[in-house]
Amino acid sequence: MKSFPITYNEPVIEQVLEHYAEYLGDDFQKYRNHVYRVFHYALYMVRKSEHMNSKVRGQLAYAAAFHDIGIWTDKTFDYIKPSIFAMQEYLQNYPDTKIIAGMIFWHHKRSAYAGKHQLLIESFRRADWIDVTKGIKSFGVPRELTEELISVFPYHGFHMTLVKKSFKHILKHPFTPFPMFKS
Repeated sequence: MKSFPITYNEPVIEQVLEHYAEYLGDDFQKYRNHVYRVFHYALYMVRKSEHMNSKVRGQLAYAAAFHDIGIWTDKTFDYIKPSIFAMQEYLQNYPDTKIIAGMIFWHHKRSAYAGKHQLLIESFRRADWIDVTKGIKSFGVPRELTEELISVFPYHGFHMTLVKKSFKHILKHPFTPFPMFKS
């Protein structure tokens, strides 16, 4: 899609992922590509708003980099709070961590988010759903952009990795199979 620029190397994302590379291990590239796809979908949805600026771009990049990191840092599928904790620890002196925490906390909400920072949180929530559903849920993102992002940042089995990790979690916690989902 020629009208929407693809960023191949976002400094914020690269720095965070490099910091957590040891935790990510063999899943590094899978997660990196997921992060970039989510980041771009969120950027696409926010791009035309009067709120889009470098500060918002940085917030989206941090949220994308950290949103699932707790799966690897804490070896858990109940990863929302560990992901937020990792972000807060990493960004101790960064303003607006509450907005980033909101994006992470609500990114698995099953219905639309309404509330403070709605544009960013809802765009980020939708962006993750687009990627998790492989574009079946598009929320208005053009198919051409989805296809381009998948070609540039391929899945590399990311979804199967999530299925395997969720299955292990379900075996250990059958009464809370998907703790990350919010109503």
